[in-house]
Amino acid sequence: MTAPIYEPSLAPYREPHCLYTHAPSNRTVRGFHPADELMLGDPDLPRSYLGYDGRNASAFVDNHQYTSWTSGDMTFPYFYETEAEYLVGNELVSYPVTKTVYRRDYDLTWQEIIGYLTNGIIPARYPPKFPTGPLGPVNEPMNEEAFQRMVNRFVLHNGRLYERGSGLLVQARHQYAEYITDVMLPHKFPIRSLARMSPEHRAQVASVAVGIWFLDAVPRATFMLRRWSMMGYHPKPSGQYTFMY
Repeated sequence: MTAPIYEPSLAPYREPHCLYTHAPSNRTVRGFHPADELMLGDPDLPRSYLGYDGRNASAFVDNHQYTSWTSGDMTFPYFYETEAEYLVGNELVSYPVTKTVYRRDYDLTWQEIIGYLTNGIIPARYPPKFPTGPLGPVNEPMNEEAFQRMVNRFVLHNGRLYERGSGLLVQARHQYAEYITDVMLPHKFPIRSLARMSPEHRAQVASVAVGIWFLDAVPRATFMLRRWSMMGYHPKPSGQYTFMY
């Protein structure tokens, strides 16, 4: 049985430049965040991983703001109550629906994670979930419990940070996954084979090749494949390939 050929969409896309106008609320009412924040950061925009499109300081876990309808590594769900209209017979009816936007703590640093694993220190922006008791306001999703769950994914060994599930060393800098994909892997695999890999397969190959755990490995691989298609690479069923610049 042969693996299915991955064919990235050739539809044009634009790099996101939609920074928060303000930080999303961390307080909920009946389990929901303020409805007017649903599109904060524009979750409809595709995620960019280009280094020049974000900050380059490797001290931060992420050098881009993450806002999406789909979850990523170390992201938090924000729940919004809104309405959707459906045609029932000849009548347009509105129904309440819940939408979920996934966001990552843009200020999170690797040192904060190491600080917790070493000394149990939780950053102040992760307050207790119930600051005034179980009947008071709720800090959600960024709270002490959520931070502990997120950080327990990692383990510190001989001063180096590892991802617990895979046992791989955590990435030391941004854009390393892109370097592996664009520079290293083409020396190990035929270009046409790389282009036909699914994002999941390509992410796994990149991690295993260097023994590194990459943040958002699968979304990164998806982005790179989409970028290849925009650069003019078009795999063909015959096994031939062309670059069109």
